[in-house]
Amino acid sequence: IPSTESLPLFITGYSEGGGYALKASQMAQTSQSVMLTKNALELKMTSPQEGAYSLQDQMDFAFSEAYDGVLVVLLLKTQLV
Repeated sequence: IPSTESLPLFITGYSEGGGYALKASQMAQTSQSVMLTKNALELKMTSPQEGAYSLQDQMDFAFSEAYDGVLVVLLLKTQLV
């Protein structure tokens, strides 16, 4: 991957993780936006989910668009280098 190319970042969480997905998305758009740029990441979509649903069906729905790129999972406790 060329160093000039940004990778798309998709943030998702299910159940309790839905709240963490929202917070991670908020951080990616504000206080941590420099960290994303530094690591060649660009936030493309946030999909927080909750409820008693089929997780497989929800994930299929959330990512049903044809996006090119790599799915990156951002964990709040993980620092990207």
